[in-house]
Amino acid sequence: MEINKNLKYDVNLFKLFLDSYYSIEYKPSQYWKSYVDQIISVLKKDHLDQFGSDYFLTKGFGDAIKYTPKKKLRKILRIPFLYKIAEKKLALYRYGKAKKIIFSKAKKFITDENLVNKICDSLDSTTRNLRIERFVYAYNKKIPWRYLMFVLYYELLLKILNNNKIKYDIKSLINGNFMDIGGGYGSVADGIYILKSMLGIGKGTANQVLEQFPVSFIANQYLSYRHPNKLFSPLLKTDDYKKNKTKDEASFFQVIQSNVSSKLKNQNITLYFNYNSFQEMDLSQVKNYVQMIKTNKATLSFLACYFYYSDKNNNSPQKVINILGREFHLLGFEEYENKEGGFVPGRLYLYKI
Repeated sequence: MEINKNLKYDVNLFKLFLDSYYSIEYKPSQYWKSYVDQIISVLKKDHLDQFGSDYFLTKGFGDAIKYTPKKKLRKILRIPFLYKIAEKKLALYRYGKAKKIIFSKAKKFITDENLVNKICDSLDSTTRNLRIERFVYAYNKKIPWRYLMFVLYYELLLKILNNNKIKYDIKSLINGNFMDIGGGYGSVADGIYILKSMLGIGKGTANQVLEQFPVSFIANQYLSYRHPNKLFSPLLKTDDYKKNKTKDEASFFQVIQSNVSSKLKNQNITLYFNYNSFQEMDLSQVKNYVQMIKTNKATLSFLACYFYYSDKNNNSPQKVINILGREFHLLGFEEYENKEGGFVPGRLYLYKI
């Protein structure tokens, strides 16, 4: 059987995502607007063929390597076709040296090697088939860098639960519906699915990615590639969600386009998650998500947020931390300060809703 090495670009489905985006008075934050425009231009030109290698298709949330322009090199070669090839080879060479040691450095922080092994077994062929450039070697297998980040978030959660003597364990947090707000292409939701499967929990629960267009479309197609029989239809209109799931079904996936988030009801989410993007949103958008979180929470519900360090006005986390602190009960936080391996230093906060 021939192996599909590209994500499927479904023209009709893309139009549904696009129509949903234009049907509601919704615009991305100013911080993200340029990203959105750039992603759309790549989609129109190359579809999803370069998912693992075109930095500008998944800029800020993917696993393609950025090829930094080199002024001296461009002066020597001059012809764009030649110096772009040279810049690409140079970037791949430099990362090629790093990817062999990233996991060994991250391993110092990892306590659950069983989870890493499960991710390796599940992701090795995907990483190779999709030609994902920014990957790491773990136990002689390839996994996208974003999945190693998921392991980092998971380990920080474990530390919060253990160090603050919280009465809830990790199963209390993930044995229910999960929603990643601003979830990129779906790596964390996929990681949660693997973790649920490993622990033997989560039957019939949702692993949702709430994203803005056009990232939402990319996430849907990636999860369709990864889990073709477990992906539900995307939620693009407020009447899309139907209670057609049974307790006997395996854990499933669903992408929700963010322009319908304010109308969501009855999602019954046990764990919400956000990494990096809350601090990049307009505060009005964060407040809207706070209301959505309250409206769709389960009886026992949590929010975990990772904030990278920044003191810039457009992406400082402190204003968001202040809002979340007023609305929810802070259970604890843990810091990660190791820059080795490309990780971004920051803090993970855990709240009870």
